[in-house]
Amino acid sequence: MKFFAILLSLFISAPLFASPSVEGLWTTIDDNTGKPRGQVELYRVGDELRGKVVSIIDPDAKHVCDACPPPFSGKPVQGLEFMWGLKEKEGTWQDGQILDPKTGDIYKSRVVISDDGQSLDVRGYTGFTLLGRSQTWVRKAQ
Repeated sequence: MKFFAILLSLFISAPLFASPSVEGLWTTIDDNTGKPRGQVELYRVGDELRGKVVSIIDPDAKHVCDACPPPFSGKPVQGLEFMWGLKEKEGTWQDGQILDPKTGDIYKSRVVISDDGQSLDVRGYTGFTLLGRSQTWVRKAQ
């Protein structure tokens, strides 16, 4: 009977130790100015994490992806799928790609969610993760 009680308590408490979901709406914060740039939605397609631009906050931001390579060139930034291919490994989403609509550059990417689920460390890099830049995104209040 004690064994059953212990086993039951493990099943009940297991969700408490699960990492928070990266899916949802996030406000992107410019790593240079510290100001909000836009809002994005992260979602899963199968076991892959993807992201698209939901809205643009920054009044100086481009609204068309002029500098982007095909098939993104000339597309509106709002609604653009700019992140794809990330797979979860040990609590980190990695091995995907992210497009910077401002420059048109495509980088490898990695996403790590905070313990409280309220912020993301989003890193775009070339080659090694040391050769890149990071942004912190904050969960949009519901």
